Amino acid sequence: MAAARAVYTTTFVLYCRAPQGDWARQGEWAETDEFEALSAAHAADDEAKWQAVRLMNVRTYPDGRAPQETIAWMTGIPKAGKVKSRGGGSVVGDDGGGRDSGGGDTQVIAGRDGPPGKRKKKKRRKGGPEGASETYKKIAKQQLEAAGAIGGAQSIKRAAKDAADREADAEKSAQAPMAAVVTRLITVFIIAAVIAFVFKFPMQMGLKALTTTGTEIPQYLLAGIIPAGYLFAFAVSGLILSKVLMKEGDIEVLTKFLQSDRSDADDDDESDAFDLGLGDWREDGETDDPMGDLEDEVAADAGPQSEGNADSGGDGGTPPSSGLDYPPENVPAEPRKSMLKFLELALSTIRSQLAKLDKLGKFGLNLYLAGAGDALAKHSGLDSPSRNGMISEAIVAIGTKKAMAGPFCDKFEEYERDSKSKAMIEAGRSAMQRFIEGDEKAFAELPRILDGFTSNKAAKASAQGVVIVMFTDLVGSTKMTQELGDVGAQQVVRTHNAIVRNALAAYHGREVKHTGDGIMAVFSNAANAVASTMVMQQELAKHNAAQGNLPVKVRIGLNAGAAVEEEDDFFGTTVQLSARVCDKADSEQIFVTQSVRDLVTGHSIQFRDAGNFEMKGIEKPVPVYEVAWRAELQAVG
Repeated sequence: MAAARAVYTTTFVLYCRAPQGDWARQGEWAETDEFEALSAAHAADDEAKWQAVRLMNVRTYPDGRAPQETIAWMTGIPKAGKVKSRGGGSVVGDDGGGRDSGGGDTQVIAGRDGPPGKRKKKKRRKGGPEGASETYKKIAKQQLEAAGAIGGAQSIKRAAKDAADREADAEKSAQAPMAAVVTRLITVFIIAAVIAFVFKFPMQMGLKALTTTGTEIPQYLLAGIIPAGYLFAFAVSGLILSKVLMKEGDIEVLTKFLQSDRSDADDDDESDAFDLGLGDWREDGETDDPMGDLEDEVAADAGPQSEGNADSGGDGGTPPSSGLDYPPENVPAEPRKSMLKFLELALSTIRSQLAKLDKLGKFGLNLYLAGAGDALAKHSGLDSPSRNGMISEAIVAIGTKKAMAGPFCDKFEEYERDSKSKAMIEAGRSAMQRFIEGDEKAFAELPRILDGFTSNKAAKASAQGVVIVMFTDLVGSTKMTQELGDVGAQQVVRTHNAIVRNALAAYHGREVKHTGDGIMAVFSNAANAVASTMVMQQELAKHNAAQGNLPVKVRIGLNAGAAVEEEDDFFGTTVQLSARVCDKADSEQIFVTQSVRDLVTGHSIQFRDAGNFEMKGIEKPVPVYEVAWRAELQAVG
């Protein structure tokens, strides 16, 4: 009777991909063997020969419907160390095998490293999975949930927090306290000084003996021998004592201490810039939890009945197999595969950051994936439910609760109206567009974009009156269209848009509008504005060096001052002057006004005097300065 009530069977299937290779199936486990399946995935992920690993939850239906797959785990999602196989289980990793889900006294393990078709048998130990204690199974599952390997968003959050705590503890244990390092340094100094002082006496005796034998030593040499010998003795004894008394990691502690002082000084410089009228830092950025706010909002709208179903995705009646409001099973196969591939590559660029992301950072990553999913849906001609299905599957894979995936997608248009959220969405769109075009560096800016989104400096109050207005302009756009045709010209515009929007997202800029031949944006921080334009020109130069057949030549202008904001646009003299400064620049130049240059005084940004220019509507010539963007860029935001 139980078998008759079953509507599907669930298994876990492991796929691995070698560099420049295709996905290859490596093993399959029954639903009850989730522990072994996750262990196998983790072990395979640790093997150098695999570039990526994906464990899929496969539901097979007896009525002939196509199997449905959802991600159970994939490369890039945090895991808290290796997990051990429980008694009698088979783990993929060392021998690279997978196990058959069927019964019997032996289980067949497919050898990845052996010749095709060769199989070896491994005897199952008595009391294996079928005879294991249910209590032990429960304990194993709890351990895996605590490790962040299974259990959805909560376990991912625990894993991220545990990983960050372990890293902090490791740093504390590996590095001695600063006070202990200073104490050892002082000890080395005192002992070396004493040794050098004692060494002075045999030197004096040696010189006296030479004098009594009649050896003539010039007076200036006599005056210098004693101090030189003292310094030599001090240096040699200091080096020897350092090897003996100093501990491993002491130099690193000193270096980090000096670097932190330098960073504090840089922060003070940036605070000075904000004191000039560009707003205030908001210090509570780390406590922001937009997804938590969304969950509270959904719970308040649904009432108390929703609390019991918050983590289950609202299962009731006949829910979709994924448990999501927008089932990814309804998405066409090719776009869905492309979205998962995009997710895999994006996670691979931020693996070191993922476990450290706070709630705001995870929300930013959700926005990035939402922008990517929206761009892919438009490219593939998909409707909104299909778009939301791709987005839901991607954000759930990185830890978002299933019940929150649908409401997040429903608020997509609302997030687009927020300037900070829109920057992350546009960055995701740009990355997806480059991914579709086969650009291998589509995700290169993601680590910096995430850092910018989550930094306290990004979480700033809106500028009160003073803004930095930026215009970009594609040089020779009319001639470019004539030479390249509409298709080639559009490709140039897309490249410009992607590079500019990535830089805006990384340096907290807000895109106001697309002008057709360029982009207008505003910043609250002058240093960030200039740094952003430098990155734009540097990335454009790299593109032009690699893609000489489709060069993208851009000029940029910046001006700072008061501006009137109305209906998501800015107006006034400040905006007009910024546009005119941009017009005065030549290809690959960045021109700024005196007001912008004054606001970034103290930063390591170099300017060249470009002269005074007559500007329409302004009586006196306006002094303009060129940013030396080809010099090495130092982070200022």
